[in-house]
Parts: sequence; C-alpha cells; structure tokens
Amino acid sequence: MKMKPEVSRRYWRALTANVVGLICDAQTLLEHESAGRARSLLILAREELARANAVYNTAHLSWTEGRGICEFPKHHLSFSTSHPNKIAATDSYSRELGPFWGDYDDIPPLSSQAEIDHLNSDKQAGFYVDSAAGKGGRFGSPLDVEPDPVLSELQVVAQLAEMSLIRDHTRMRDGDQPYDSTYDLQSELTPIAHPEEFAEFIAEISAAADES
Repeated sequence: MKMKPEVSRRYWRALTANVVGLICDAQTLLEHESAGRARSLLILAREELARANAVYNTAHLSWTEGRGICEFPKHHLSFSTSHPNKIAATDSYSRELGPFWGDYDDIPPLSSQAEIDHLNSDKQAGFYVDSAAGKGGRFGSPLDVEPDPVLSELQVVAQLAEMSLIRDHTRMRDGDQPYDSTYDLQSELTPIAHPEEFAEFIAEISAAADES
C-alpha cells in the first residue's frame, strides 16, 4: 500500500489518539475498581502503539521532507491482525525507555512466545468469566484481578505512548517542516505517566494562587 505523507501522518495520529484514549479509559476503569477490564485495555493500547510506531518508522522521513510516497509492505505491522506480533513489538520498544525514564530492569521482557500468547489471553480474560471452574470449584472472573500491578502497568504504558509523542516532537523541532502539534495528546498522558510529579506541580500552582 502507498500513502502520501499527509495521509500516513493522519493514519499515525489516529492510531496514537486511540492509544491515548485506551489509556485514559483504563485509568477510569481502575478508578471504578475494574482492574481486569483496565488491564485488557492496556494490552490493546500496547497493540495500537505497535501499529503507530510501525507507521512512524516507515513514514517519518517523508513527513520531515514533505514529499515522496510512503510504501507499506503487504504484511506491514500497522495492518497486522496478529495480536502476539504487536504485543512483542511494543515490548521491544519498552526496552528502549531505560535511558530516558530510568531503570526498567524490574519489568522483565517477554522472552518467549508462550509469554506473549499468555498476555494475549489475559486481554480476553479481562472481559469474560471462565467457562470452566478452577480450583475449589470457583469460576475465574475479571473482578479477581488485583489493582496494584495494573496501576503500575498503566503508568508504564502511558510513558511508552508519551515517549513516542516526544520522539515526534523532537523530529519536528530539529527539522524545517511545519509544526504539527500533539500537545493535546501529551497533556492527557502527563498526569498518568508522571502522577507524583504532576500532583506536585498542581500543588505548587495552587499554593502560588493562594499567595497572590
């Protein structure tokens, strides 16, 4: 498939906006004690981010130059219906965050196909009650998922999405092309990606307003 730069840019923006929307929806679900469904949306957000990153990697030079045609191979990841492939791609991307956000050694990479497939199964488990009883005759439910690990994952996925937007901002800042701001998306991610820093910022603003 071939796309003009402006078309592939719109495609990337649509994918990225969906990533941000999924992350924000996951936060809302967590606030309403629905961690299982929140985790499912975060896995979907990872998949959409993989698609967006694939578009970016293929098309960003044509955006910078403002000319040329972007050629997407038939099996380009952005068109893929393979959930495990997209999950694996975003996991690889997360390994690059260490130098930017800090130490991610406590988040083990998905080292096997079985782990990737299991994560895809977790996505489905966030919406459905098990059809077969487990130990003790109990049926597994999305309501069984503990919130704390999902809250940590929410922050990580938000930082992944934020990093992709910052990468695009840096590209435009260093080039001569017209600036196509994604600040609206970044502003939605900031309080999720950096909750403590954002809370401190709001507190400082409130204190300054009280003093004035």
